[in-house]
Amino acid sequence: MIQKVQFEGNHLFSAEELLSALKFLRPGQVWNWNNVEADLENLDAYYQERDYVAFARPGIAPATEVFYPGIVLRLINELGDNSYVAAGLLFAGAATGIAAMRRHGRRRGLAWLLTWLLVPVPAVMILAAWSGYFFGIAHVLHATPPLLLLAGYGLSYVGERMTILPALPYRVSSPAILFAAFWLAASGWICYRHRNREIVDWRGAAQFLQAAVREGDVVSAPEIHPLLEYYAPELARHRAEDLDPGPGSLLREGAARRIVVCYSGLRPDPCAAFRAAALKDAAWARRDYRGLTVFIRRKQ
Repeated sequence: MIQKVQFEGNHLFSAEELLSALKFLRPGQVWNWNNVEADLENLDAYYQERDYVAFARPGIAPATEVFYPGIVLRLINELGDNSYVAAGLLFAGAATGIAAMRRHGRRRGLAWLLTWLLVPVPAVMILAAWSGYFFGIAHVLHATPPLLLLAGYGLSYVGERMTILPALPYRVSSPAILFAAFWLAASGWICYRHRNREIVDWRGAAQFLQAAVREGDVVSAPEIHPLLEYYAPELARHRAEDLDPGPGSLLREGAARRIVVCYSGLRPDPCAAFRAAALKDAAWARRDYRGLTVFIRRKQ
């Protein structure tokens, strides 16, 4: 994830002017090398339009999210479906499984499972850092089955060692019931935490925009451009950073409509001032989606 964009050594134009030429490299956006190359071309064009032949191409810092100290906690949290409780139960079961396999002398099987789990994760992280590609939990999910296998082995071992209710069948011993109870409690807590969270209709809004946007339209979606462009890549050609509640970009030659997409879940809300003014201005048409509002204004 891009944390900061900074210019050094620029004397002809201010940092604010150069930032205005960028369409993709913004704080909070997903790092993508193709977007870097595209914005370098935009900077080239910015200088050439002002009668300068070229500019000194800036050095590109490597992707740093992989080496961010919080990446381990984020991985653990996402493995538990964004719940540290569920992740804790999973890792506790896996740790018990490791101890049980060592006790039973199954070292070759344990080595195979640990290799499956531990080798791909750092390998993928190193590859992501080398390529500059965004690192996500989906990239290491193929290495997570050993966690479940180890947790299952550990649960089976505990069930053999502890039987608080001997009248129960062998395979439903009290530790298994206890673990299941903890898991159900964790699942209930996750549902409780998510009960009031509104599902955002990214796909629906993006599909509407893809069908509605035409040449001459300017689309502003503060801090959520990558999410919309994931479903509708063509929107990248119309991207702009314009939250003027008035005509704004429509004053430019060739602009036909302004479209502003506001997401209600951001804090602080970059659309707050724009939304308040646009809702009072009849020139802005409005279309609502779950968690999103699309404002459209035509050139007068």
